[in-house]
Amino acid sequence: TDDPKGYFMELKPDNNFKAYAGCNNMAGHYEYRGERIHFMRIVGTMKACPNPTAEEEIKAVLETVDNFTRNGKTLIFKRGETITAKFEVGK
Repeated sequence: TDDPKGYFMELKPDNNFKAYAGCNNMAGHYEYRGERIHFMRIVGTMKACPNPTAEEEIKAVLETVDNFTRNGKTLIFKRGETITAKFEVGK
């Protein structure tokens, strides 16, 4: 499906992450210090998806993110001052 409500990202304590954006799974590594964050070595499964655009966009966004803020239950990824993605914090 291509339902943004089904998208998720999990930042693990070992600085690895996993994500899902509608069809394929993604994973990679992240590093952060303070409010600075960088995602790298992003890979994904290669299922044939009806609309791979969402996953391509998420990957492109993660590759450019350089900082984040948290506002209540919302994690906000940014490049400079520009908001590039928002995720609702779970657990």
